[in-house]
Amino acid sequence: MFKKKLPTFLWGVVILFFVVFTMPQGVQGDDQENERAVRDYKFRLSFHVGATYPLNLGTKLEDNTGAEIKGLNGLADSNVHVRFNFDYKLNDRFDLVAFWGFSQFTDDYFTDNHYYTFNFSVNWKLHFTAPSGLKWYWEVGPGYYIPKPNLSFPYPTSTTLGFNVGFGAQIPLGGPFDLEWGVDLHNINFSKKDEPKYWFLTLQLGVLFR
Repeated sequence: MFKKKLPTFLWGVVILFFVVFTMPQGVQGDDQENERAVRDYKFRLSFHVGATYPLNLGTKLEDNTGAEIKGLNGLADSNVHVRFNFDYKLNDRFDLVAFWGFSQFTDDYFTDNHYYTFNFSVNWKLHFTAPSGLKWYWEVGPGYYIPKPNLSFPYPTSTTLGFNVGFGAQIPLGGPFDLEWGVDLHNINFSKKDEPKYWFLTLQLGVLFR
């Protein structure tokens, strides 16, 4: 199943790279004022939209018929992902990021429901600024995942800890706005040995306001 979705995911990455490297790098104007504004900000808010991609990783299970279920990819297909970020600047290289996310999947296992999970995560974000002004980043952090209620095995059925790791880039748009794209890898349920563990990717594009 994942082999069918992989080209779509790769095309999404290619398109985002095209956007990153072809968009103008912000409005130059008064360089000193722009630099001062970037240096002095402490808080930023952002909204992101994108897609989820369940992976053929994690716990391999059998359903009631004995058929093998290979990770979350064996249960569901891609769907929508949205997130709200709150960034706090620690220094020129590091941010502390708290975000609330919603990740939905198109159900393959139960035809009358679509699985989704909410998560609240806190990430450590490390920036690398290119000479062009493009700011790359890596981020990693734990999260608290809240699955859709009233579902049964083999879906995650209770709130659990997880984590995510991701990378992306920020593009200055001028004034208080930046454009950010990113790819994140999520793990659900790394803290419970008696329940299945699932992995998925998110690909998102967002606007940051400082």
